[in-house]
Amino acid sequence: MLTRNRKGEHPKEHLSSFSGTLQADGYAGFEQIYETGRIQEAACWAHVRRKFYDLQVAHKSPVAVEGIERIAGLYAIESEIRGRSPEERREIRNLRSRPLLDSLKQWLEETLGKLSRKSDTALAVRYALGRWEALLRYCDNGRLEIDNNAANTASGIGCIMPRAGLCRIKAGSASVLGRISSFSGSGYRHNYRLSRNASNGSVGRKRSGARPDGVA
Repeated sequence: MLTRNRKGEHPKEHLSSFSGTLQADGYAGFEQIYETGRIQEAACWAHVRRKFYDLQVAHKSPVAVEGIERIAGLYAIESEIRGRSPEERREIRNLRSRPLLDSLKQWLEETLGKLSRKSDTALAVRYALGRWEALLRYCDNGRLEIDNNAANTASGIGCIMPRAGLCRIKAGSASVLGRISSFSGSGYRHNYRLSRNASNGSVGRKRSGARPDGVA
C-alpha cells in the first residue's frame, strides 16, 4: 500500500477485514484501529527502551540508565527462550518476566512521582506507563515477540518499492510477513509486520528508524 500522507485512515482501511493483534509503537494513526476492539495493541518494548536510550544520550540520566538495565533483564529472558514453542515461551514469560515487569511498573510509578511533569524523563516514563497493558500482552501470547525488530531487519520480505508502487509479501503455511508504507512529501514511512496463525492472531509494526547497538 502506497499513500501520500500519514493519516490513520490508510492502515485502518488496509486492516478493515483483519482481527488479531497489531504490534506497533505509539503512532497516533493507529489509535482508531483499536477503538472497536477487533484489533488489540501489543506495544513494542524496543520503542520504550529507545525513549530511555535517547534520554541517556542527551542528559546522562541515572533514571535512564536504570530503565535500560531493567528492560535489558526482559531481553535476556527472550534471548534464552528464542526458538522454543509458543507454549514454552508463554510459560517462561509468566514465570520469569512478569515479576520483573511488576517491579519495573512499581519503579516507574515511584519515579514519576519525583519528577517534574514537563521533564524529558517524565515523558519517557509516561510513555511506558501509558501503554502498560499493551506492553504486557506479549507475556500471554507465545507467538508474539517482545518488540518489532524482526520486521525491521527482515530483508526482501514485504518490501515496498516506492517508484513502482509495489508491495511484495512472502507467504508461508503459517504466516504472512509484510510491510505497508505511507509516504508524504517528506518521505514518511510506516511499516508493520503481519503474522497469522490458527487463532487468526497478527503481529504488526510501525517503523520509526533504527538506533545503534541494537536499540531500535
